[in-house]
Amino acid sequence: MRLLSVCDLHTIRTNPWAYQFVSNELCETCRRYPEHLPVWEGLQLKVVLTKNSAIGTDCPYALTLPKAAEKALEGFAVRWDDAAITAWCDLMLGRGPIAELYWDVLEWLMGRYGAEGFAYWGSNHTIRSFCEANGLRCVALELGPTRLPFRPSRYCDFMGVNGDSMTRLLDASAFRPLNLRRWRLAGGISYQAGQGQESTFNPLTTRWAENIYGSTKPIALLILQLDDDSNCLIHSNYSGMLQMVSEVVPKLVEAGWLVLVKPHPGAAPTKGPAGARQRNIDGHAVVRQFVEEHYVNGEVLWIDDVPADEYVSLLGKIDVAISVNSSMGFEAMLAGKPSVSLGRAPYNIGDGMPTLDDLLNDRIDREKYDRYAAQVATVMLRHYLYSVNLLSSPTELSRAVRRNAVLADAYEAGGVSGLQKAVIANPVVEIDEADFLD
Repeated sequence: MRLLSVCDLHTIRTNPWAYQFVSNELCETCRRYPEHLPVWEGLQLKVVLTKNSAIGTDCPYALTLPKAAEKALEGFAVRWDDAAITAWCDLMLGRGPIAELYWDVLEWLMGRYGAEGFAYWGSNHTIRSFCEANGLRCVALELGPTRLPFRPSRYCDFMGVNGDSMTRLLDASAFRPLNLRRWRLAGGISYQAGQGQESTFNPLTTRWAENIYGSTKPIALLILQLDDDSNCLIHSNYSGMLQMVSEVVPKLVEAGWLVLVKPHPGAAPTKGPAGARQRNIDGHAVVRQFVEEHYVNGEVLWIDDVPADEYVSLLGKIDVAISVNSSMGFEAMLAGKPSVSLGRAPYNIGDGMPTLDDLLNDRIDREKYDRYAAQVATVMLRHYLYSVNLLSSPTELSRAVRRNAVLADAYEAGGVSGLQKAVIANPVVEIDEADFLD
């Protein structure tokens, strides 16, 4: 299969090199095989580079776009304002002038280089619909919902990523529950009783540590995301984090919860490229203002000082994690905590995820939820997510692409039932019977 990677054809978020690392990794994978047009078990990969993504990249298997096409694409990325964000949403949803332009470029690439499939990064219904219309394979790549100290992961899905993930079509109850306690111990994650030391990781040093450790109320962790992230823009019914917080926090406070509002680490002006995007800075600022103006008696705490090496300890102290569709929501499930997803998330599988109303009305059956979480863990960790070496190992990448072709064919032939059978029959990692509860 001749697969073309088209990860960053036009600039988004004012950063012309936002996805350059993807192209670099794919080029490095190609470079490991000096033969002309390397073929890995039937997969032949080429990387489409723009003038921005080509900077500093020495890729022997790179393809370039016509200058006119590249110039037209960059016309949608003058600055990261409402118009540019709307265009990006249109691209992700497969509509509007930008989708038509992408369609033309993909058609040119297909004819010029004989593409039999396209790999893309993130959400992109334009590319997916083009592939479906032309009988081509497609696969979406993206950073997965687990990070250190959990094993870092990647998506590789013929349907898309995040809210488009194939997992949302599956029935979690058809999968055996993973023994999450055993899984955590194997990964060095062990929660222990004792004041100030709630896990094998560092105790909390936040200025609110005393409030958290001494709370007599149940604790809800409300996880903020970036307002210009695709998870919020197209996989959520909220216009932004302020709408989510202003709707959820009053209900939690009234129900007697201590609410910890955790901002996204990338939304601070001094922390990374995400913070340089004014929409995120402003979005988080108004949420903080809402919290500090409306809750002066400690019912709601703005916790922006929890370092990465303490966030697992934070999960150990909370009673529930609430997010739109944050990866931390899935990590909370893995840590043994109830998770409420307010948006479309890949780990919100079937009807077992508790809702906010379930939480507020004390309708969460912990035994039932724990089994559901263990089954979701099986889906995600054994039958769906790939390790981070996906883009660096030719063998692993080829295997992932070929597996997705099998799943796509099963879905086309047998619908959801066919897909589920194929997912179960083709696990991502080798199944060890000792890993499961049943």
